[in-house]
Amino acid sequence: MTNQEMEQWPKELSDFVNFKPDDDENWWDGQQLTRIDVSLNLIPSIPKEFCNQSHSEHLGFINIQGNKLTSLPS
Repeated sequence: MTNQEMEQWPKELSDFVNFKPDDDENWWDGQQLTRIDVSLNLIPSIPKEFCNQSHSEHLGFINIQGNKLTSLPS
């Protein structure tokens, strides 16, 4: 999702720990998320819902550089 001119944090990432794929064709969508790259977009903020998820033991990489971030949730 890098360099897509996104103006908002992707809503799917705000609740990814509860994400269930719609079909068996995309089985990989139900796997644990380990990397997020939303660099080079226009995202102004990261929702607190994303930061409240219990993903820290699995998420090893997050790239948010090059956005329009004005603050980060505590």
